[in-house]
Amino acid sequence: MECDLRKRTVTSFLVPVADLGELPRGSKLGRRVAGARILLVNAESGIRAYEDRCGHRDVALCDGTLEGRVLTCKAHEWRYDADTGCGIERPGVRLRSYPVRIEGARILVDIGGGR
Repeated sequence: MECDLRKRTVTSFLVPVADLGELPRGSKLGRRVAGARILLVNAESGIRAYEDRCGHRDVALCDGTLEGRVLTCKAHEWRYDADTGCGIERPGVRLRSYPVRIEGARILVDIGGGR
């Protein structure tokens, strides 16, 4: 089964989540924004935003590890590709992603545009 990366059209709601200086290359950062748990990852292809929750047990992925482009959950070591959000061992599993926009030194996330 392949990871489904099709886009959906939804209402946009951009909110500032962090400053670029808080997220150097190869790092991750968990935040709560407007009630949503957001995980920012600065991986090989740039900054990505995902729902901060493993598809397995609702565990916060910000508490796990990021090595290269592999994001690993601390609870049961489910692994995800940090650039796509797709499960590595379970390609049918995908993290909910959010569009990201950089404005100056701010990282904005469209929490209305999750897919």
